[in-house]
Amino acid sequence: MHTFDTLVGLGMRPTTTTLSILLKALAHTQAWAISLQVINDAPQTFHIEPETRLFVQLAQACVKARATAEVMQIFDAMLTAVRRRSERVDPAMVSRLLRSCVLSGDHKVAAKLREAAQQAGIAVEAHIEKMMSTSSAKRSPVSMISTRPPVPAKASPVGSLTSSISGESMRPPWMKARVA
Repeated sequence: MHTFDTLVGLGMRPTTTTLSILLKALAHTQAWAISLQVINDAPQTFHIEPETRLFVQLAQACVKARATAEVMQIFDAMLTAVRRRSERVDPAMVSRLLRSCVLSGDHKVAAKLREAAQQAGIAVEAHIEKMMSTSSAKRSPVSMISTRPPVPAKASPVGSLTSSISGESMRPPWMKARVA
């Protein structure tokens, strides 16, 4: 932020692309509050209306970092900005965000987002609705039990000969048995 503020002080005029880059940098440090402040203050500070995609980009970064409380704050800020501009939110943007939540396994946030979107009059795409219902059905306790084969306690004294016979060498590194 110091570098960005210095550049602005020297006369740089930020664009939505500049804000996008700044938000990505702030997301890498998980500075969610500062990110949200920058995007909310952009109309007054830089005379730029942040695009909806910037809010979605920031919210997706929060989903990836499992910062669930911030996702809803950002979504609410996006709705406020869109109302201020008298625009409509593209359902594809909301669907993209919902998809990120479902794929990351954050079904509670996905459900809250869907509810907030529906209350705001934003239709959720049918394939995302289906994805959400399918993924929540798959989350039964039985499906969460690991089906990995047990890891042997000791390595074979023959080493590579037995591993090549058993197909151990053909497995990807993350599937190979760990030696104690």
